Amino acid sequence: MIKRNLTRLLLLTTTFLPLSVVEASDNKALENEARTFLQLHLQHTYPDSRINISLNPISTRVKLVTCKQPVQFKPSRTGSSRVSLRANCTQPRWQIYMTAKVQITKPVLVTNRAILKNQIIQAQDLSLRETDITTLRNQFFTHMDAVVGKAAKYNLGSGRVIKSSMLADAILIRKDDAVIIEAGRGALTIRTAGTALSNGKEGQQIAVRNDKSGRVVKAFVIAPGLVRTP
Repeated sequence: MIKRNLTRLLLLTTTFLPLSVVEASDNKALENEARTFLQLHLQHTYPDSRINISLNPISTRVKLVTCKQPVQFKPSRTGSSRVSLRANCTQPRWQIYMTAKVQITKPVLVTNRAILKNQIIQAQDLSLRETDITTLRNQFFTHMDAVVGKAAKYNLGSGRVIKSSMLADAILIRKDDAVIIEAGRGALTIRTAGTALSNGKEGQQIAVRNDKSGRVVKAFVIAPGLVRTP
């Protein structure tokens, strides 16, 4: 799905690229056009990143007939360190493939201290570090809000890039925890002491026992130690 979306984005991007006619014997001109295309495409796809492109030169044995129309480019792979790029001419009709190695660097969140399994991650546990994102196979994060409050699925050492596979929703209330049960009655809010009968994550409905009446009710987890009845 991600690759399909990038292809659609690419088709939109090519409409606005400043392409020029390529002379028959000037492979360098075609290489420059290809490099410009990749730079603009990747900068648009990965904003706020530093893009470094190393384009493999076209063989000197390749002799292209002068293209009378703007050359169109289309990469066959994006999001990795190696990109294959097709240059296509419609008049006369020819095409050639080029390859490039790219480095896409931007600040991503990493751990700045060891984090234990099931520990709730706080802002002070994280920092931003410039990283080549083409080396990251899973999702990475650039904003604290997406990570803070989540729980570590397993022990994480210092300096680890935070990926979605490392995170789980935090358990805010555990079985037998003392909780406050909130119940709304119009503009009035009634609070009473209770006991959680199961673990619960934020927004999850769990069973709690009213310590005063002994009645068991269903309530939504709002925060550590706080639940609210529907």
